[in-house]
Amino acid sequence: MSKNIKVGIFVAIALIVSGAFVFLIGDNRRMWETKVMYRATFADVAGLKPGAPIRMAGVEVGTVGDVGHAQDSRDTKIHVTLNVVRSESARIRVDPDVGEIEAKATDRPRGTIARVVNKGLLGDKMIELTVGDQRFPEAQAASELRTEEPMDIGKYIAKFEAIGEKAEKTLGNIERITGALANDKFAQDLQGTVASIHDILDAVAHNKEGAAHKLLFDPEEAKKIDALLSNMVVISHNVGGITNDVHGMSTRVATGPGLAHSLLYDEQMAQGVTGSLVELKNTLEAVRTKDGIAHAVVYGDPNTQKVLQNAGAMSDDMRVVVANVRQGKGTIGGLLVDPSIYEDLKAIVGNVERNQVLRALVRYSIKEGEQRPHVETPKITPPPVKAEAQK
Repeated sequence: MSKNIKVGIFVAIALIVSGAFVFLIGDNRRMWETKVMYRATFADVAGLKPGAPIRMAGVEVGTVGDVGHAQDSRDTKIHVTLNVVRSESARIRVDPDVGEIEAKATDRPRGTIARVVNKGLLGDKMIELTVGDQRFPEAQAASELRTEEPMDIGKYIAKFEAIGEKAEKTLGNIERITGALANDKFAQDLQGTVASIHDILDAVAHNKEGAAHKLLFDPEEAKKIDALLSNMVVISHNVGGITNDVHGMSTRVATGPGLAHSLLYDEQMAQGVTGSLVELKNTLEAVRTKDGIAHAVVYGDPNTQKVLQNAGAMSDDMRVVVANVRQGKGTIGGLLVDPSIYEDLKAIVGNVERNQVLRALVRYSIKEGEQRPHVETPKITPPPVKAEAQK
C-alpha cells in the first residue's frame, strides 16, 4: 500500500471520527433542533458569553445568542438573546401583571425568570430559566422574559468578610468570658454563691417553722394557696362581669336613649348645659365683684355685720325668753307650767257652763245687741257763705 493511500485512509477515518464527535456533541447540546428566540435584559451579565448553555430545571434547553448593548448609547442595559428548543419552549410562561401582583403578594405564582448563574468552579456563566406557572400564558417568540440580576463574586467575598468579622468578634467575646471564668476570684465567688444557695435550700427543707418550708411542704398551706387561687378566679370572673356591664353601659350611652346619651351626643342639651354653666359663672362673678346682698352676705360689710349682730342678739333674747317660760316665770310661764292655774281656769270654765242664769244673761245681752236699731248720725250741711264774705 502506497503512502498516499495510507494518508487518505487516515484522513477519511479522522473525518469520520471528527464528524461523529461533532454530531454527538451537537446532539448532546441539541444544536440540530429548531429553536425559539427570546429576549432578556440585564444590568450586568457577570461575564456571560455567546454560546453559553441555557438550562431549565437542570436540563440544557438551548444556547445563548447575542450578548451586548443596544445601538442607542443612552441605553445602559445588556441585551441577551436566548435560543430555546421549541419542544421546551412550552414551559416558558409570561407573567402579564408582574408589578401589580407582586405588590399584593410575594409568594404568588410566577412566570419564567432568567438568571445568570455560575456554570462551574472556573467562573464560566450560563443562563438558568425557571419553569413558569402553567396558569400564565405561553411566551411567544421574541418575548421579553423577566430577569434577576446576578450576584457578583465581589458581593460574595464582602459577605464572607462580614461573616468573618462577626465570627472574630464572637470569638473575642468567648475568650473574654472564658478568661473571666478562669479567674481565681470568680471561682471563689462562684463556690461561695453555690454554698449559700445550698445553705438556703437546706434551711428551707429542714426548718419546719419557716414560711418557705410550709409553703413547699405543708398541705394546709397548699390548701390555703388553692383557696386563694380559687378566690382570684372568682374575682377575675366578677371583674369580667363588671367589664361586661361597663361595656353594656357604654354601648347604651353611645346608642341611647337616656340622659347620659343626651348629655354627650345631643347638641341642643349640650348647648343648654353650656349656657347654664355660663350663667352660673356670670352669677358667681357678679356675687364676687358687684355690691349686693349676696356679696355682702358672702364677703361681709359694716351694715351686714350690724344686721347679723342684731339677728344674733335677737336670737339670744328669744333663747332667754324661752328658757324663762320653761322655768315658769311670767304670765305665760305660769300658764304653761303651774298646774294650779290650769285647775283654776278649768274650774271657772266649768262653773260658767253650769251657771244657767249666767248663760241666759249672756244670750240675752247678745240678742239685745242684735235687735237694737241702728241710729244714723245726721249729716250737718254748713250754711252758704256770702259772696262778700268770700271776697
